[in-house]
Amino acid sequence: MISLPDLLRRFRRVWLPPGAALARVAPPVDVSARLRAELAPVLQAIAEMQRGAATVRADAEREGAALLETATREAAEAVRKAESEAPAARAAAAEEARQAVEGEIEAASKAARTEAARIDAASRQRAPALVERVCSCVLDGRGLES
Repeated sequence: MISLPDLLRRFRRVWLPPGAALARVAPPVDVSARLRAELAPVLQAIAEMQRGAATVRADAEREGAALLETATREAAEAVRKAESEAPAARAAAAEEARQAVEGEIEAASKAARTEAARIDAASRQRAPALVERVCSCVLDGRGLES
């Protein structure tokens, strides 16, 4: 970085009036060499940052490739595992569905048996009275008005 006295010396020619004062200030001999020397640390720092960035980029690409390879391998293994477990899972699902249907059939059968028992009990209560009435109608001839 340029020092303050060097900076002031660089611009002194603009501030000084022409004449005797100007004669005491010697203009720089090689301006481009002086500028190169002044910019050299900045350019070196930029070059170092670029090298560091290239190193970081290369490391990141290697790490990314390794992660991608690992993920691909794990995904392929998961697919193979799922494919090998699929028949057993399908069989388990079919068995579960069969058991659910059998449960529904058993529940419907139980409800039907309960209803049949209710109807049988009701008919046992009513049947004797109904048989008695039918017998009396047949024996008396009632209800044959047609």
